[in-house]
Amino acid sequence: MGAVGYRNTFHPKSPILALRAVVPDTLLKHWHEAGITRISQLINDEGIIPFPDLQIQWQIPNCAIFSYLQLKSVLNAHTTLSQEMRGSASVTPHLLIERCWASPTKPKALTLCYKSWQELSPNKPHPHKAQWETDCGVTLTEGDWLHALNDLSKWTKCYSHIEAHKKLLYHWYMTPQRLHRIFPTTSPTCWRCNSTTGTLIHLWCSCGDVQPLWTTVRLVLDELGIPRFLLTKTTCLLLLLPALLSS
Repeated sequence: MGAVGYRNTFHPKSPILALRAVVPDTLLKHWHEAGITRISQLINDEGIIPFPDLQIQWQIPNCAIFSYLQLKSVLNAHTTLSQEMRGSASVTPHLLIERCWASPTKPKALTLCYKSWQELSPNKPHPHKAQWETDCGVTLTEGDWLHALNDLSKWTKCYSHIEAHKKLLYHWYMTPQRLHRIFPTTSPTCWRCNSTTGTLIHLWCSCGDVQPLWTTVRLVLDELGIPRFLLTKTTCLLLLLPALLSS
C-alpha cells in the first residue's frame, strides 16, 4: 500500500513518505534511504528525537536539517497525537490493556455533544407568554400559547390580520405606558379616555371607549348563531376559544 492509502497521516505506523501530503516541499528521501520508514521512528518517550541524535543513530546528512524542522513543526502542531505516539515503538500487551481501560484525558467532540444534550436545562417559559399571564391574571399552558401563535392562520389568509395579531402577541404596539418609559416627557395616560394608565390590556379590553367594539363583536357572533361564551381577555386578545368552538 502506498503512502496515499493511509487515511490517518499522523498514525505512528504511517510511512514517513505519507507526510508529503501535508508538507509537500519536504525532501524525505534522506530519511527513507537511511532506514526511517515510519513516523514512530522519530518519536521517543520525551517527544520528537533531536536532530543530532537522529544523525548519530541513522547517519542522517546535515542537509536534512530543513526537512527535519518541517517535520518537527507538523508533528508538534498535533500535540495530542504526538503524546500518543511517544513510546509507540515499544508498545506491549500490558500497555495496550492499560490504554483500553484508562479514561480519555480529553473528551472528544461526540462526548461533548452528548453531555450538552443530557445537561439541557428545562425549557424556559416564553417571555411574552409570561407577560400575558401577568396581564390577564391566568396561567397559560404551552398548548394555549401555541394555539395563540398559530390558530389565526387557520381562520384567515389575510396577512394584515395575521400581522396585527402577531404584533399584539409580541407586545410590539407602542402603548402610552411604553412610550412613557422610553420618553419620560410623554404622558402614560390612555389616549382614548385620558383617565387611566394606557397599558395594552386597558387599551384593548378595559377602556370604556373600546367597549362598543366588543358589544358589536357580541352582536355579530349572535347573528352567526355561535353559542354564547364569555368574552374574556384571553378570548378577545389571544383568541383562545372555549373547547366547544375550538374544533
